[in-house]
Amino acid sequence: MIYEILGLIFVASTMVFFYQCIMFLAEKDYIAGFATLAIGFIVLRGGIEMGKMALLLRRERSA
Repeated sequence: MIYEILGLIFVASTMVFFYQCIMFLAEKDYIAGFATLAIGFIVLRGGIEMGKMALLLRRERSA
């Protein structure tokens, strides 16, 4: 259950990073924009991995 919640939090928090990235790029701060974009993708990938872990643990418990 904890992995599912963490995965959803990570995936939802990427929207904050992507929004901030758009704001930086609109202000023509390209270095900060691309750094924020990279952090957003890393957090998104972490959320996806947490979701996979939750799915594997659920299958292991039910088997």
